[in-house]
Amino acid sequence: MVLLHPVGGRSGRPHYVPMRAQTDGDALYVFSSAHGSERHPASFHHLIVHSEITIEIGSESVAFRVVELSGKERETIVGRQAARFPIFADDQRRLARTMPVMRLDRRPAS
Repeated sequence: MVLLHPVGGRSGRPHYVPMRAQTDGDALYVFSSAHGSERHPASFHHLIVHSEITIEIGSESVAFRVVELSGKERETIVGRQAARFPIFADDQRRLARTMPVMRLDRRPAS
């Protein structure tokens, strides 16, 4: 679990969003599942509008850049998540919408 600190897409206010993340090296992957809802969660819209965010990982705050995945890279990550969490695969099959997958790349310290 990580705690995302996105900025509101319309309001500009800070938000705090706990999410389960898949790790791969320094990259993290998060899924805009909204627990199987037919609508994208608000956090997805925040991440698209403001793609540079801070994430709490344990006791550390780290700067990341958000990239929405598509194509083969997205399918690979979705497959890994579905293998780890069968309920995720069930949600994915049931939804009419395509569930967004976001790669969070660590930004260099300034």
